Amino acid sequence: MDHNENQRSQHRNTKAKPAARSRTALSPGEQRRRDQKKRQAAVISIVAVAVVAVLAAFIAFTHTGLTAVADENSVVTADMLPEESGFAQFSLMATGDNLLHTKLYTEAAERANNNGYDFTYLYQDVAPLTKDADLCFINQETPLATAIKEVSSYPMFNTPSECITALHDIGFNVFNIVSNHSLDQGADGLKATIDFMETVPDSLYVGAYYNKEEMEKPHTIEVNGVSVGFVGFTEMTNGLTLNSDSELAFVYTSDEEEMEKLIKLTDENADVVIVSVHWGDENITSALDRQKQLAQKFADWGADLVIGHHPHVLQEIETVTSADGRDVPVVYSLGNFTSTMNAQANHVGGFFKCNVVYDRGSGRVFIADEEFIPLINYFTGSKNNIHVIPFADYTDELAANHGAGITIDFVNDLLRSTVGEDLLKGDYPGDNDGGGEEENEDGEA
Repeated sequence: MDHNENQRSQHRNTKAKPAARSRTALSPGEQRRRDQKKRQAAVISIVAVAVVAVLAAFIAFTHTGLTAVADENSVVTADMLPEESGFAQFSLMATGDNLLHTKLYTEAAERANNNGYDFTYLYQDVAPLTKDADLCFINQETPLATAIKEVSSYPMFNTPSECITALHDIGFNVFNIVSNHSLDQGADGLKATIDFMETVPDSLYVGAYYNKEEMEKPHTIEVNGVSVGFVGFTEMTNGLTLNSDSELAFVYTSDEEEMEKLIKLTDENADVVIVSVHWGDENITSALDRQKQLAQKFADWGADLVIGHHPHVLQEIETVTSADGRDVPVVYSLGNFTSTMNAQANHVGGFFKCNVVYDRGSGRVFIADEEFIPLINYFTGSKNNIHVIPFADYTDELAANHGAGITIDFVNDLLRSTVGEDLLKGDYPGDNDGGGEEENEDGEA
């Protein structure tokens, strides 16, 4: 641009000035025609400038992606991209661990009059957030094998599958099923979990499969004409392993060769690649070096977005640059969606929300309109009446009656120290310094 400007400047400096014309009086008709031509010329100039501005913005977008402009509150968003431009988009929401301890499923049984389980009350307050998302992701922390074994809680979980039905009813349609608890009910329990997930309509499960052949296929879901591929890994299974003769298959994060293979396979067969990973240490609110190193590898291998879970508390959200120059958001941990763990931080989770934009022409993927929507896992004394509520609806009265003593100040302090203020775009209660004291971190899950 500087070179062109210099050329224009030189042109202006060397161009000869036209000779002055003698002015003669014009008739009224000639004057009107001349005025009309001037107005037409002005309109043409304005239209030309507008067209050039639009083309410049489009070229800048295709070369640089979604970038901020002068006003920090004014950014190029997915809504600004017309369909005819060759861009397609979809909305994504992702949350953390659906971890059902005893009280959660006994209350659901009571609400069903002990005829199955009714989890409607547990999840209903987040339905306005999830129902309109194109893709809504959750980590199903524990096995869903109640078709063959009794329901159970910590340390060897077995969770009523009705919780997935309730989540699906409010819009969840992508479920991670590989975690440190995947083998709590043995190989039979994992197979029963897969069996159930196969029955959930219009959805995708990720992370554990009937066999290696099935695992090494691309697992995709189509939304708005975009093929979205998911791969899932876990760092551990609490020391439990599959027998050597088992055909069931999942991938540990220690197997980097297999992870790279699956991510690249998915990248070849899908427009967008999202990695789900169960990693890190529990109750640690900052990502560890091993998480950061692995996140970089995921990006280099082709991931467009990384969604992490397992620590049961929030961790930071950052963007890494892949080896081929792409910006890849990494959500290290979204905390618990619900649980009855004991630390206060275990009850502050949330949704990572964004629009995913796909450029059909170049094949590039942009993550736009990133936002974090905090949630509170709410209950009163003795962990009664547990349900998940948006932090935006959390009042001083609710805080005063929270069974874990979670104050508004505590939540704001935790959010600032983990996900940061930039992604908190909603209208949330309070924002004063200070906070509550955490209880003992018993109740490890």
